[in-house]
Amino acid sequence: MSADGAKWSQVEQGSPHPRRATRFLGTSQHPLDDKGRVFFPVRFLPELQKDSCGDATVVVTLGPGGCLYLMGHHDFDLARQPFSDSAFPSPAELQAQRDFYGKVEEVKLKSGRLLLPDSLRKKAGIDRQLTMVGCGNRIEVWEPARLDAVEGELDGAFETFNAESNSALPPGGE
Repeated sequence: MSADGAKWSQVEQGSPHPRRATRFLGTSQHPLDDKGRVFFPVRFLPELQKDSCGDATVVVTLGPGGCLYLMGHHDFDLARQPFSDSAFPSPAELQAQRDFYGKVEEVKLKSGRLLLPDSLRKKAGIDRQLTMVGCGNRIEVWEPARLDAVEGELDGAFETFNAESNSALPPGGE
């Protein structure tokens, strides 16, 4: 617990400043402009680290199911930990690294807008509208019809996961 009484869920090694867990929460619909930009939800901004000029940067990559993942640098570093730093990875790891890192781009927010990379946007099928879903340590960006289809397949997934893991109570549960 810090001096001001706030709880911190994790501390970066070597950092004198504790870092709390990222909390991207909620779902919202957004139009995409002709240049592929979208206004970034204000509620997500406090979760991003800012550079010396006060600008926030996100890491954008292709996620499973055909969505895009938006992450801060700290969470991206956690996501890439399974890869070794070996100069000579195994052929399987080399292929996985190429697949993972080859679909990653850093994007700086400018005037509150995020320019979604064209190549990734096309792979996710995002054209004029998109849905952003806060998923804790990341934001998923979906083409709305694709998200509806995925959600239809996952109906009741939280309850099933919760019952199987038996580690948490559902919201409002006792």
